[in-house]
Amino acid sequence: MNITFNEELHEYRDEKGRIIPSVTQIIKDAGVMDFSCVPADVLDDASERGTLVHLITELHDRGGVEDVDPALQGYFEGYKKFLKDFQIVKFPAIEEMIYHSAGYAGRLDRMAIDAQDAVYLYDIKSGVKHPAHDLQVAAYAYGQKLVKPNSIDVLGTLYLKADGNYQFSKTENGLFAFQVFTGILTIYKWKKVNKLI
Repeated sequence: MNITFNEELHEYRDEKGRIIPSVTQIIKDAGVMDFSCVPADVLDDASERGTLVHLITELHDRGGVEDVDPALQGYFEGYKKFLKDFQIVKFPAIEEMIYHSAGYAGRLDRMAIDAQDAVYLYDIKSGVKHPAHDLQVAAYAYGQKLVKPNSIDVLGTLYLKADGNYQFSKTENGLFAFQVFTGILTIYKWKKVNKLI
């Protein structure tokens, strides 16, 4: 299936023009992650920071980044430290669009291979840890078109910190996380049909 992505609207569409919900939209609209108590300006700042951190890491992994805003330098240092510590040597997929026939799309941050040929699939975050992030990376793994999910050795979320550190949180049971995500997808579709979202 041919999926297109509109960056400005953050919207996926199929070849017939139908909107395909994103993994993050499904998780949010199903009520698994609720940011309603967070002020809009704080969310906007976090979103902008996350976008810039993603861009910096993407440029780095594609061959180089020239200048990094000093306010973001710590996140970049944490990323480089992760790559060194985990001996990441190549990236078969960087910001790769995925689609699953169950009716969702998304963009996985990285598929990487370490020096021992272990395959990693991970999402990059500059915010706080949340259990729903395991569901997100599992949805990407099972929607991934480059490899089959059982050929991914390490699934997880990489949390980059402003102080130059990082935390890699491994998703221990990717199949279970995917099963939970498909349950959430069902709730999302039910809410959509009943015009609750």
